[in-house]
Amino acid sequence: LKEGGRQSGALLSLNLGGKAGRASIAVKGDGFLMEREFFRKGSELHVDNKLLSLHPSMQGKGYGSQILRSSLAEYKRLGVTRMNVTANIDVGGYTWAKMGYAPKSVAAFREAVLEVVDAKVSRGVLSADDRALIVKSLKDGAGNPKRLPAGIAKLTNAEGKQIGKEALLGSYWEGYLDLTDADALAF
Repeated sequence: LKEGGRQSGALLSLNLGGKAGRASIAVKGDGFLMEREFFRKGSELHVDNKLLSLHPSMQGKGYGSQILRSSLAEYKRLGVTRMNVTANIDVGGYTWAKMGYAPKSVAAFREAVLEVVDAKVSRGVLSADDRALIVKSLKDGAGNPKRLPAGIAKLTNAEGKQIGKEALLGSYWEGYLDLTDADALAF
């Protein structure tokens, strides 16, 4: 991770003593913590994103994308074909959606988003019209379920408010990134 032209320090930890056939790594650096678990599923090598946490001062500045791009380049070099994620910490639902992750279950994704939307409508954060637009997008996006979260992440209302971002912030859903799909990696 580079910040202001300098390479930040990081500490790498590797654990091979966990579940059979799994290897865990943790990388702690200046303002971030990343934990991953590698495993084989059949002949394919997968990685579970256990945690990516950025200090608030580093959020929204592209550091997460930089970490992810660097990680993905290394994963591809290692032969990883799929990265799994559970979007559940504050901004995770939005972050992983805008980075091209597909939902493991479209129905569960829709349910998670609507739960957040309904709560935000009841608090006045989103309007009934915003909800209607989000519901329509959740239905229309089913034609390409892999791109559904990214489509929601980009959704704005007539006033230009980022209602898709608002719908995804605080959502909980499971997804994956297919590292063999060039379109999915074009975030």
